[in-house]
Amino acid sequence: MPYLFFIQELEGRSDIDDEEIISACSTSPAVAEPIVPAGSHNEIEELKTTLLENARLKFNQAPLKQIDFQTAKEYQESKPSLKSLKSHLQYVKCGCDEWQREDARVSKEIFHAMWMFSDKSQTLVVERRRHAAADGVRILVPFRAILGLRFNSATDTLAAHVNRPHVQVQHFEKGQTGGSTWRDVEDHLSTGRPVIPLSLQFLPDKVNFSEMKKQFERQPNLSKALNVGIKPDVCYDLNRCNFIEDPHRKMPVVKDPTLVRAGQKAILVLLNEAKKKGNDLRYLVKMYFGLEERFNHLLRSRIQSAKSSSTTSSEES
Repeated sequence: MPYLFFIQELEGRSDIDDEEIISACSTSPAVAEPIVPAGSHNEIEELKTTLLENARLKFNQAPLKQIDFQTAKEYQESKPSLKSLKSHLQYVKCGCDEWQREDARVSKEIFHAMWMFSDKSQTLVVERRRHAAADGVRILVPFRAILGLRFNSATDTLAAHVNRPHVQVQHFEKGQTGGSTWRDVEDHLSTGRPVIPLSLQFLPDKVNFSEMKKQFERQPNLSKALNVGIKPDVCYDLNRCNFIEDPHRKMPVVKDPTLVRAGQKAILVLLNEAKKKGNDLRYLVKMYFGLEERFNHLLRSRIQSAKSSSTTSSEES
């Protein structure tokens, strides 16, 4: 894992101090400066103790499942058989916006919905880009933000209710040098409600609803949305959309090197304890459950606190 990058290098060594590690993390080429200022050795030890305390506190709550050939097979069979599924669209309406496919005889365009099933993605991407135009637009909806789904094969449509705060809108821009990129744009889908309707109409005879539904049923969030269907906003559990972003993708090693160093040292303690228990892997996995939970919580809170302090200092100056 990125934030435990130096563990193998450190195990069994005592000639590397905390300041050296923090300096190595802070000078990563990916980010010029860490968001959270580097801390002292004492702060690292306090954070390490906090992580270990939570690991011991949550030890008995850690879910543990034995993996064998049968359970691995069941898990594999329960996952979508496709990494992604693309469907060509005729019409889309999302909140206040709506797009209609142009006449194919006079215009060529990219207009499709891409369901990305991989564990790292799990996102619906609705994209429209006309070949003759220099711009385009796409909507990104995490599966966790899809609250309800309903198919209508008679009209070739799929109706969905999505949690607006988690919907991302991007515009396609071409640079002067020939390059191009997708850029986030300001919210223009708002309807004054936390839940907005999303309607997709597919090109006739271009979508296999039975195959699409089969893939959805193998994805936990989409399967749950199918079972829920379409309900009034007040009936949805919006709390399940407030999911924790995977901190590994946000490179915590260059955002809070002090916490990362504390995490490394805490993991080394657990490794040594597991060795004393006869290389007890079950012990290590259950201890890591609480440690990771506390690490993620501290990472978010420390980054938010550092950003707030930076904003306050800028306003005062």
